[in-house]
Amino acid sequence: MTEAELFRIRIALLQAFLHRNGYDGILLNRVDNYAMATGGKRSYINTFTDNGANSLFVDRDGNVYFVGNTIEAPRQMEEELAGLDCGSECFLWFEGSAAGAVKDRFTGTLVSDDGSVGENVNSQLAVLRTLLSEAELEKYRRIGRLAAEAMTATLAAIEPGMREVAYANIRRGCEAAGRRFEDLEIWFMCNLVPAASEAEGIQSVKAILAGTANHVYRFHMEG
Repeated sequence: MTEAELFRIRIALLQAFLHRNGYDGILLNRVDNYAMATGGKRSYINTFTDNGANSLFVDRDGNVYFVGNTIEAPRQMEEELAGLDCGSECFLWFEGSAAGAVKDRFTGTLVSDDGSVGENVNSQLAVLRTLLSEAELEKYRRIGRLAAEAMTATLAAIEPGMREVAYANIRRGCEAAGRRFEDLEIWFMCNLVPAASEAEGIQSVKAILAGTANHVYRFHMEG
């Protein structure tokens, strides 16, 4: 099964949902629903939010539109959505939103998966996310095997003293910044980051750490 064929199957499921409930279109802002509708494509930049940086609008006739800002549009259309039958509705990042673009462009009974347009129908989409083709099931089996192999290899490589080395590096960083090591709140995280090479994996880890730091500083630091 090709990506384009899987995409049309997924859109057909959403069409059936729209017809069954009398809706004219649905805006998908959530990362999980974007992936469900596109056969696993990514709409996110930061993985620490339910909604992605990009959205998808599907109408009852099966027409599909990427909805996002003019910065993200080229990357999405050329990378994630390349080869798929998908139009685009773009807006400038500083003066628009996916919900606003959909309300301006489309009419009828519109809904969304986060309540930004019409009724929030996210709970009703759960069953669509569980319906997987044989190709998707095999993909999950393969991911499971690779994840198990990666975790096993990582655990086997852990040696006594590794945490102490990490503490020593953090302490040196504190001293260089004029901070007290004892005043720090240190978190240990374990992220499984599949990548084609070590260099790509390191870049992914950096992005994850940057997103975590941004979230912590914005929502969890006093003052």
